[in-house]
Amino acid sequence: MEYPENGKYDLLARDIRVGIYPGDLLNRIDYLTKVRTKVFEDDYRSFGCSNG
Repeated sequence: MEYPENGKYDLLARDIRVGIYPGDLLNRIDYLTKVRTKVFEDDYRSFGCSNG
């Protein structure tokens, strides 16, 4: 498992209310929640791990 060095975001409620988000946060959220390309079959790993 890899953890990015810049994987932590400090979110302020007042910024979120006016649509201000840290740089690539929305891109990361979009990537992690991409339902269109995920497989939801039994016994299928859809979170990107190796089988070996």
